[in-house]
Amino acid sequence: MQTGTKNECYQCKKEVTAKPWITYTLEPKVHLCSYHCNYIAALSKEHYNKIENKEDFEDLRPILPKKKDKVGFFRKSSFELSLMSDEEYRKYQGAYNEYYSFRPEEHIVHQEIQDNDDYEKMIENECYLSDEEYADDYQV
Repeated sequence: MQTGTKNECYQCKKEVTAKPWITYTLEPKVHLCSYHCNYIAALSKEHYNKIENKEDFEDLRPILPKKKDKVGFFRKSSFELSLMSDEEYRKYQGAYNEYYSFRPEEHIVHQEIQDNDDYEKMIENECYLSDEEYADDYQV
């Protein structure tokens, strides 16, 4: 078995400038730059006890860094906005603009939802007002 130099991937022969993906404590050490190179080299199962950086793996599956929970922006209803003070509303608008400035498609969807809600409220109000007009007809 031929091994790569200290700064070279055993499989693809690329220079490994950062920490190698996996290092085997064979004589001499074998460095591999990626899962793909490790898979091709077929060293996984036969040489598990020779892995130098076992803290980076769980049963030869890499431990991926945990992603931070993605916190979205929650739009407020017209009613919730009406209850805000001027300062709260300015902060809300700043957060709104910051969040949606990088998500134009999402902004369009949320704007359509808001427009539909406003239209629905308008129709409900018209129906409510027309019901009041005829309410006197049903009183005995």
